[in-house]
Amino acid sequence: MVDSPPLDREPTHGGSTQAGGGSRVRLYLAIGAIILAAIFILQNSQEVEVKFFFSTSQTPLIFALLFAAALGFVIGLGLPRFRTPRKHD
Repeated sequence: MVDSPPLDREPTHGGSTQAGGGSRVRLYLAIGAIILAAIFILQNSQEVEVKFFFSTSQTPLIFALLFAAALGFVIGLGLPRFRTPRKHD
C-alpha cells in the first residue's frame, strides 16, 4: 500500500524560487533602510530646539530623529489595516 499525503494539506516539493523571493527582497530593503537610518541618526547628535504645537524644548537631535523614525514605523504598520482591498478583475 502506498502512503499518500493527507487531503487537507498541500504536498511540498522543495519550495519554488518565486514564492519566497519577494519577501526576501523586502527583508533586505528593510534591513538596508534601518542601517541607513541608524547611520543618519548617529551622525546628528547636536542639541536642537524642537517645537511641537504650543511647546518648545531643547533636545539632542538623536532623540527627535528616533522618535520620528519610531512614529513612522508605527504608522507604516497600521496603514495597511485602513486600506480598502483591491478588486481582482
